[in-house]
Amino acid sequence: MSIQKYKYFNPKKQYYWEDYVFLIVDDEIINAKFIELTLKKTGASVIIAYNGREAIEIASSDRKIDVILMDIELPEINGYDTTLEIRKTRRDIIIIAQTAYAMVSQRKKCFEVGCNGYLAKPFSSWDLMEVICQFIEKNQ
Repeated sequence: MSIQKYKYFNPKKQYYWEDYVFLIVDDEIINAKFIELTLKKTGASVIIAYNGREAIEIASSDRKIDVILMDIELPEINGYDTTLEIRKTRRDIIIIAQTAYAMVSQRKKCFEVGCNGYLAKPFSSWDLMEVICQFIEKNQ
């Protein structure tokens, strides 16, 4: 099944992110594929890392990445430590935490380690698009 590029439609907004590269960091294949399919509908380029170590390597070697969607509960290196490592070399990149743990302390810690935004799982494709849009619009 091929994925067509089209504007992701919301009654209030259209998302067309052909010029953007997203790094999805999630050890759950189903979650990563859901996000990938949602983003590809906007024309965006997508890279997937299934653990923190892989995410650090990709983020430090690929300067074209615009946005990272960072799962917090990851094998090897958790999302907090992965974010801290990425921030050492990539202060400019947008990092949006995504976690199933929606406690206030978890959210606060995400921002403390350098995440720009936060999404509680489970989330819909609309929620994902709206959170990303907030940061892309700020950077345009």
